[in-house]
Amino acid sequence: MITKLVGRLKFISAIVATSLLLIQAQSVLADNFYAGVDLGKSKTKTTQSTPDNSLTHYYLTTANVFDITGKDNTFGYHFGYNHYLSNSFFIGPEFRLIKNNQDVGKQQGRFAATNDYLVKYDDIETLALRFGVVENKISYYLLGGLAQSDIYIKADEGASGVHVGDSQAKHNGTVMGIGAETTILENMLLGIQYAEINFKNKTQTLNDCCSGGAGSGYEGPDVVSVNPNIRTLSIRVSYLF
Repeated sequence: MITKLVGRLKFISAIVATSLLLIQAQSVLADNFYAGVDLGKSKTKTTQSTPDNSLTHYYLTTANVFDITGKDNTFGYHFGYNHYLSNSFFIGPEFRLIKNNQDVGKQQGRFAATNDYLVKYDDIETLALRFGVVENKISYYLLGGLAQSDIYIKADEGASGVHVGDSQAKHNGTVMGIGAETTILENMLLGIQYAEINFKNKTQTLNDCCSGGAGSGYEGPDVVSVNPNIRTLSIRVSYLF
């Protein structure tokens, strides 16, 4: 009987030892905070429309729906938190500030040569959730969340300031993206990220200081329906805390 008891104890000990080894082999990576900077390129597209009886429509040379597009360099900051579900998967929030300040002028053929029409994207803030997988020391992830930016519009149309107006409004939207990063030093990450930010359509009213020159039929409110979109491709460097 004692021999059987000793045998059972050995068997149980072997199971416990094997379980501990398996748990140790599957230990989850340590959670961490991170912060860093990113440099990249941005491409913007602002689809706009204006009523037929507005002053802005009077100075258009094409239909009342038009796009203003542009490209620029970007600089930004980011910080976030990684929670590792296992050695292979992680999830966590990330805040990003994009110092864009991009001025996008009128497109060729949209307005008469004497006119000036400007769209400016202010700093863009995003708050997204990242979900990714770790493979061969490289992290691949998807991200999705919310975005916000001020959009400024200025019109200087007609000769000698006949029609001058501007408008500024806060736009909310969403951000979606994909990225990858890898460790280059003990606490340093190098990565690349593509993001697409779509802001909701919003109507902005130009505060006209001068409203002459258009004639009858264009006395309606000078409003522009603005639908901004921005895409960024960035190289990122992050420090793990």
